[in-house]
Amino acid sequence: MAPSFWFIGALLAIDPRSDHPAFWPSLMVGVALVNAATILRINQRQHREAYISRETLARHFQRMSQRLGAVIFLVIGWGSGFLPDITLPTTHGHLSLVAAATAVSWNVLLAWLFSLGSFTHIGAMHARLGFAYRGRFLQA
Repeated sequence: MAPSFWFIGALLAIDPRSDHPAFWPSLMVGVALVNAATILRINQRQHREAYISRETLARHFQRMSQRLGAVIFLVIGWGSGFLPDITLPTTHGHLSLVAAATAVSWNVLLAWLFSLGSFTHIGAMHARLGFAYRGRFLQA
């Protein structure tokens, strides 16, 4: 359900050639794994201590998935060589402390934007579809 998953999939269906062929499919797998891991973690927490509201569940889901998604994005990006290829040219050929900090800040910004676009809405959908108020079933 993630927009990034569908967007990357559509682009790969149009033209699967890329300078970094491992990055894009790995990113799609990463999105699916982050969502699965977050759903499992949320469900385990729900069994131990029930969520009070859908909003609380959605915020918790969003925080957890965005952090994990950003880390996965950075790992996949650096492991495939994609992120160094697009952020190290911002150093303009000389690698100094300021240039390295600039490249790192671009990496963090890209990871945050990716996780924001990929996982924000999933928490709300999971809360709406998978959350039942406790009192509704106890009264029936």
